[in-house]
Amino acid sequence: MPHRTVHLLKPEFDLYAFADQYQGEKFVPGKTLSFFDEITEFPEITTFLKFFCIDGRFDVICSGSMLGVNYKRMESNSAGYKKDYEMYSMDFEEFLWAKGYGNDTVEMLLSHMKEFTPFSELEMSVFHSIFLDYTILGGMPAVVKEYIERNTFEGSQGQQESGSL
Repeated sequence: MPHRTVHLLKPEFDLYAFADQYQGEKFVPGKTLSFFDEITEFPEITTFLKFFCIDGRFDVICSGSMLGVNYKRMESNSAGYKKDYEMYSMDFEEFLWAKGYGNDTVEMLLSHMKEFTPFSELEMSVFHSIFLDYTILGGMPAVVKEYIERNTFEGSQGQQESGSL
């Protein structure tokens, strides 16, 4: 079944009207997943989470990069009807470990930064390249794993966009 993405980035978005418009054949019970990204921009959506849970026919995932900061802005947090997960991307140190670099390398990098000592041209070239790879990949573990296993960026963007992180 093909997926459909609807962008809801308008303040005048009306979830009730949206649900009315797409009920029936478009929302297939047990096979429809609604993903609300950056819900802090639309805090009223959190009120509906309880009803999605009680209804039970559709799965819902909500995310937001500022949820911890803006949680109090939410009108309702559907307590008892949701599970909260904190997810983090890999930091550069973890990325180096994933690529096979040891603690000695990480300590050397940290030492340069703490002591304000310049890197050699070779060190700068190597770590600049590795850091660029890290920033391109975004640090999401599944994407990094695929990149390291295949030794190529090919497919990385598709995996990032598909949400299979």
